[in-house]
Amino acid sequence: MVPGAALPLAPLRVRLLSLFYEAVLLFAIVFVASYLFVSLARDAQSGLPRFIFQVYLLAVCGAYFMVCWVRSGRTRATPSPLPPHAGVT
Repeated sequence: MVPGAALPLAPLRVRLLSLFYEAVLLFAIVFVASYLFVSLARDAQSGLPRFIFQVYLLAVCGAYFMVCWVRSGRTRATPSPLPPHAGVT
């Protein structure tokens, strides 16, 4: 591979499946985080608790993406490139 050369894009089908898988993962994380918040706060319907809840969920989503990107440079659903000797065509 030549340094500075553009990497080939994954096929559209792979990218869409990756997007779907990422959405499922994020849904599960937000579901658990929402359950924890509502069970502790008892109310997140209106006013200040709702605003705090929204900021909390935004922070949870941001933390998920930041941890993934810092640890491996990609999210869990991003397909990893195959090595050239993998024999897959």
